[in-house]
Amino acid sequence: MAAELDYSLASIKRLTVPEIKQSLTDAGLPTEGLKAELCQRLYNHYVENGLVKPGVDEADSIKVEPSDIVKMETTDTDNPPTENGAESETHSDAYDVFLGIGFHASVADVLDSCSKIGALTSEELDIRATDALKDMDPESAVSVLQQYKGSDVTRIKNKSAFLCGMIKSFRQRGGLSAAPGPAEEVKKPGPDPDKLKELCDRTNYPIEVTTGQRKYGPAPGVESEPTGQCNVFVGRLPRDVFEDELVPIFEEAGKIYDLRLMLDPMTSLNRGFCFVTFCEQEAADAACKKFNNYTIRDRKITVNVSRPNTRIFIASIPKHKTREQILAALTDILEGVKDVIVYPQIDDKKKNRGFCFVDFDCHRTASIAVKKISNGKVVPFQGHTVAVDWADAEDEPDAEVMSKVKVVYVKGLSSTTSEETVKEKFKEFGEMEKVRKIKDYAFVHFNERDSAEKAIEAMNGLNIDDHEISCYLAKPSSDELKKRKNARMDARKRAEAERKMMADLVYGQGPGRGRQGPAPGYYDDYYYGNEGYGGYGGYQDPYAGGYGDGGYGYNYYYSGGYGGGDYYQQQRPSATMRGRGAGSRGRPR
Repeated sequence: MAAELDYSLASIKRLTVPEIKQSLTDAGLPTEGLKAELCQRLYNHYVENGLVKPGVDEADSIKVEPSDIVKMETTDTDNPPTENGAESETHSDAYDVFLGIGFHASVADVLDSCSKIGALTSEELDIRATDALKDMDPESAVSVLQQYKGSDVTRIKNKSAFLCGMIKSFRQRGGLSAAPGPAEEVKKPGPDPDKLKELCDRTNYPIEVTTGQRKYGPAPGVESEPTGQCNVFVGRLPRDVFEDELVPIFEEAGKIYDLRLMLDPMTSLNRGFCFVTFCEQEAADAACKKFNNYTIRDRKITVNVSRPNTRIFIASIPKHKTREQILAALTDILEGVKDVIVYPQIDDKKKNRGFCFVDFDCHRTASIAVKKISNGKVVPFQGHTVAVDWADAEDEPDAEVMSKVKVVYVKGLSSTTSEETVKEKFKEFGEMEKVRKIKDYAFVHFNERDSAEKAIEAMNGLNIDDHEISCYLAKPSSDELKKRKNARMDARKRAEAERKMMADLVYGQGPGRGRQGPAPGYYDDYYYGNEGYGGYGGYQDPYAGGYGDGGYGYNYYYSGGYGGGDYYQQQRPSATMRGRGAGSRGRPR
């Protein structure tokens, strides 16, 4: 006689969906629907065929023959048989909740196992993560969830956002995942929990883990985030380095405000770089000097000051607009606008030079503004097609370099003012090496630092030829700035050569009626303050937070630079703008 088995609605629910569907197929019943519907359909079939007595509580067991049912087997390795041979409950109540949401049974199974260990409950799964999982095929969703289950999420506040990050990375990798199989031991990459706890207990800093980032900090007792150049970038990190190793190293430079380690959501390892914000700028400078090329696990890291770019460059703006009008126009269509920097024309102070710089409250709002203007979603000035790009920030020279500067930058001069006039006005403050006048500004080279300081104090705000001038210590050009300029010049020459070659092929070598302009996609730049002018030294505008022409800290030749004519172009090979110098206007003769 065959062995008898107990069976009820509760035991039917412990079967996998394929097993239930096989039983329904053998009975000639439909197999469509959610698992709860399939379970009830199979249970009703057993009742109708006398395998279960009507009215008997579904929790009560009955006697059935093995040939009348599908053998119960579980594929959930989280619920193995107990030592006495009895099988534990396969699913929790959350399983039915996940099925009710509309997940495939295999996906709901993994979500239920995540819920059991506290990795992700149904309440923590938001609509965004739910939709993202439903958009995936069940096999891919299970793969991502297995990877999520193997991650350390104990300090993650928004688990749904973390899961969405893993889904995004999974898609970017073409559906490739290193998710472990059901029988594999799950390895959780991350810092040593004991060392991390020891670090947090010692420093009393919090640690927060979000999608793609681990954040150590902010520093307890510090009310506001440090301002100035207190943030450093750390690159070339070993991928398995975490806060327990990094914090003790950078603490040697000074007090840390926070440390943000960028993560790969799919592996929970770092992405090879992090940002460290110090409470004082001196500590950031010390970290750059001490730890650049520092060795961590036989690998030399890079450390340099990180400056969040919050300034953009907009060209081809109406020249008759005032600063106030430009600020109002941009504030109406863009968020986070803090200030607008506009420069008047040399000979007509009532008109601007056709470009401006816009400062934003953070990098994010500046980035959104660049995208909106580039895509044409917003039009700052009706009837004007503007070009937009990031302003190329000047590297600030350190205090030691600036302490040796003996050159005074003088701006606001008349275009008709001569070098002799400037020299005459400044000679009383000390012996001069030379004076260099360019358009509406000049550089005065003194032999002594004290003479330069006296000249600035006495001459700043005075008039020369009925023009009010401003005087500052000049800033020496950095090597990095010169490299960027030379790279742009080389690219521009190559583009010009290619353009000329194509024009010769299409039209022959006949000259056009208009003046030849620069190649499409590049700027007709004025390289103020960087050429060095022979032995001139290449000083730039010393204005605090400097901007402008001639090396005003932010120069005309950005990746969105100031054109020499009345036209501007975006730095895209296909983008050409009309105006003087935009190319040959006439047909070849």
